[in-house]
Amino acid sequence: LRQTRLPDAIERAVAAARHHGQLARWRHDGVEAVAWVVGQEQRCPGRRCRGNATDGVVPPGEPFAFGDLVPPAHPGCTCTLRPAGADEGHA
Repeated sequence: LRQTRLPDAIERAVAAARHHGQLARWRHDGVEAVAWVVGQEQRCPGRRCRGNATDGVVPPGEPFAFGDLVPPAHPGCTCTLRPAGADEGHA
């Protein structure tokens, strides 16, 4: 059990670090807002990712509807972020 959980945890940490790095780059480049893009996974606990996506756009580094700053929001999450215009409002 422990052997399968650790690689999953590492994979999630690496994915989150990659997204945080992308946010830092976007902030540096003057991106005013980001949007949550739902991934390809079939199951999402509590429809968390869809809730984040329908929340609309947020300033880089600000939390989405479910409190997530960046994907992954759950084990197996394949969501990502995209730069968005601050005027896009809610999805």
